[in-house]
Amino acid sequence: MPTIPLEVNVLQHPLPTARRCYRLGQAIRRAVESYAPDFTVAVIGTGGMSHQLTGPQFGHMQEANDMDFLDRLERDRKASRP
Repeated sequence: MPTIPLEVNVLQHPLPTARRCYRLGQAIRRAVESYAPDFTVAVIGTGGMSHQLTGPQFGHMQEANDMDFLDRLERDRKASRP
């Protein structure tokens, strides 16, 4: 299956803004929606949103915060914007 890997830099400056990442997601959506209706596309994601990227808790993830954010994103997109 053809695969296009996509990574977002979250370790070295300059880091992308949340707006830039959101716009990247919008662009990916437009690209996927432009394919013929009989063409199947799977979008697979990994990672977390609350990783501490520096300091003594480097790599620590706050799973409860991530799940809360995703729940709010589904229920009320305006309320969950960064």
